[in-house]
Amino acid sequence: STRLSSYTERVEQFEKELSSSAQLRCLAFSCNFSTYLLRKQAIHQSQQKNSHSISNNFLRGCKWSPDGLCIAACSDDGCIRLFNTPDYLFQKFDTTTGKDDCSHIPSKQPKMSDGCESKTTTSKSLETDQHHPLKWESVVTIEEGELIYDFVWFPLMNSMDRETCLVTSCSRDHPTHAWDAFSGELVATYRSYNQYDEVFAPKCITYTPDGNRLYCGFKGLVHVFDSSKPGRQYTTRNTKLKFGINGIASTMCFTEDGRKYAVGYFNGQVHIFSENNGELISSIFLDSGVTCMKFVASTYLYIGMRMSSHIVCYDVKNVRRPVLCLERSVVTNQRIQFDTTPSGQFVVTGQQTRGGVSWWDTWDTTANDGGDVDVAVDPAFTSKAHHIPNMHSNCVNSISIHPYLPIFATGSGKRHISTPYDENGDDDIQEEQQQVEEEQQQVVEE
Repeated sequence: STRLSSYTERVEQFEKELSSSAQLRCLAFSCNFSTYLLRKQAIHQSQQKNSHSISNNFLRGCKWSPDGLCIAACSDDGCIRLFNTPDYLFQKFDTTTGKDDCSHIPSKQPKMSDGCESKTTTSKSLETDQHHPLKWESVVTIEEGELIYDFVWFPLMNSMDRETCLVTSCSRDHPTHAWDAFSGELVATYRSYNQYDEVFAPKCITYTPDGNRLYCGFKGLVHVFDSSKPGRQYTTRNTKLKFGINGIASTMCFTEDGRKYAVGYFNGQVHIFSENNGELISSIFLDSGVTCMKFVASTYLYIGMRMSSHIVCYDVKNVRRPVLCLERSVVTNQRIQFDTTPSGQFVVTGQQTRGGVSWWDTWDTTANDGGDVDVAVDPAFTSKAHHIPNMHSNCVNSISIHPYLPIFATGSGKRHISTPYDENGDDDIQEEQQQVEEEQQQVVEE
């Protein structure tokens, strides 16, 4: 019994170490977007540790704010943590690039919490310690009641106007919540009800580009809220009865002009609707569940899927054949995000196996001759992939490009299934503990 008690304590200690293994790294690159992915200098590394952390915690997504002054990171413990963009990043790129490139960078950076500043160092100390990423401490922690399905920033968010600093999230068995990004307090609740008059949670949410309406996706339904009127007042767009679409919505996105929006489903369908009246414009049928989408220039729709080796791009005016196919490897059902630069030239995504990042220059494409591309996809063009391996010690599941600075943030982690009561017992636990310690100490070097 003594040996079993000691063994149980070791297992509990090991689980605590796993709970702190979620990492967030902000990677800074050259201001020339054609080469910024070639510099592998890690600027920040965040070890998420707090009292609410659960065993085997990991990051599930990260998104820069629209004004670029902070970033929100969602983790498996049902929390959203906000991080301030350090001042020295603005100073760094303001001094190393021309004024024409950085003239739109804010001259002063507001902080996300009242009197609470992130622990950072100056650009001078960064230069003297280039190979040791700095810890990036969260300034605000938002606690949801359950597992978070999706979260978005208010599209007109501006740190100079506190009323616009909102993070909206939806979680399991809870209504949609809007949170104050400065204090983490609940600001508004958008409640959706089913046919039994019970509150039920959307699987994905998004705002219109002007921020006037909040869209919530369900199975065969889309609820449209007036963002200025929280509560249970919403308009229902029943896609099941009107168009026969009965899949579970997994992700939604709007075009830049806000006239059209796309809804992706876990059954592999993507449907494009008119924002004005909800009429179906076109449909795309894929071979795997859709997990991530993004419009570029209101014309091209990039789609990422689970259990798939492709990111496909469609012209919404003609969806019969993909315009572009980007090869990547996703072998599980985990959601692996991608992002594009504002111009749409570069597409960046995380790697599920090598802990790195893959990127493509979509302006450098070749016509598809049918030789190296899946016949079922059959795109018109393909693009060569570039890889940066071993940036994380785990799966890179989320990535977000800064709105105007030449940096992007990555989040890593996945759920690990441990079997402590096996034949090797203590030896396996010690080996796993040593491996975790080595991974936590690993840094990315040029």
